[in-house]
Order: sequence, then C-alpha cells, then structure tokens
Amino acid sequence: MKKIIFFHEKCLLVIIIVLVPVLIILLYNLYKTFRSVTNLENINFEILWTIAPSIIIIMLMVPSLELLYFSEETGGAFFANKLKVVGHQWYWSYEEEFISEETTRSIKFDSYIIKEKDLNPGEFRKCEVDKPVIFETNRPTRMLITSADSIHSWSIPEFGVKVDAVPGRLNQVVIFTQEPGRFFGFCSELCGVNHRFMPIVAEVIHLDRVNF
Repeated sequence: MKKIIFFHEKCLLVIIIVLVPVLIILLYNLYKTFRSVTNLENINFEILWTIAPSIIIIMLMVPSLELLYFSEETGGAFFANKLKVVGHQWYWSYEEEFISEETTRSIKFDSYIIKEKDLNPGEFRKCEVDKPVIFETNRPTRMLITSADSIHSWSIPEFGVKVDAVPGRLNQVVIFTQEPGRFFGFCSELCGVNHRFMPIVAEVIHLDRVNF
C-alpha cells in the first residue's frame, strides 16, 4: 500500500507539471492572436511536444510495472506463513500455518460477524468478527483464496489487497506487513442478500505474541 500511495503522489506531481504550462499556453492563446507563420509552424515545438510525452510515459511506466510486479509477486522467504481463505455465504473460513525453522503450527477457524447487541464498548458496528485473522510483522504470508459457493472478494484497503474468491479457482497473493495494528475489510463482491455481513478483521502482531 505504501508503494501504491507513493506512485499516486508521483502521478499527481507529473499531472501538475504538465497542466501548468498547458494552461499558460492556453491563456496566452486566448489573449493573443498569432499571425506569424513561424509561430504557427515551429519545428522545435513540434519535436518538444513529441518527445516530452514519451519521456513522461516512460517515467510513469517504470514504477507502474515495478508496482505491478511487486503486487503479483508470489515468492518470498522459504519459511513464509501460509493462509488459506474460503468464502462462504456469508462468512469466511481460514486455515493458518505459522512456519519456523523448528516447527509448523496450524489452526482452522470460521470468522463470523459479531451482532450489534453483542458488541463491547469501543467496538465498531458491522465491522467486528469473533475470530480475526493473524499476520506477523516483517514476515511474508502467502494467501490462497477460493470460494465454496458464489463469488466473493477478500479485501483490506489498508493492505492494498483485493483478491476475488471464485468457486473452482485458486487465487493467491503475498502479504507483507511491517507495523502492528488492527485492520478492517469487507467482502467487495456482491455475493447475496447478506453480502454486507461479511467483514474481515486482520490483526498484525509481533512474532512472540502468536499463541494457540
């Protein structure tokens, strides 16, 4: 997500750099009528407005391809954690594997929304679940996502991740988190009448806090 935000800000900067001289030329043309042939047919200007857009496109293409490659990267450390996600109508099932050099520990659980009447003070309405999914800081997690019925979509905006859960198909993505916290997401694909009751809660914690 940090790379996405950086690329967005870079694009805005390029847009401003292009927009300002274009507006200046536009205003200049509104208040001045060109009568000289040299002003209407300037080879240097034609070369400039042919080369300049090409340079700008290359400037945006390189970080864009880098971001695309990074978001689709399925590699990572050999001892990466694994997370299997299955979308149901209308809840999520998880199977987590925490892998280390000594041992591999796994847990399976279903994650349901907490009803409004069962919320504790300070909890968010229609956002909380009974069992959140766990991620470790500074450790990649390979996610395998599918669905048991209709098409769902596992999405957490703060992670910059949105992966469709399609029946009969296995999608994967690698998540790497650096800061601990509690993050919220939702099913981002209309999957039925209770689509709005499929929240996602991810807790990012340090390695020494992972308990079973």
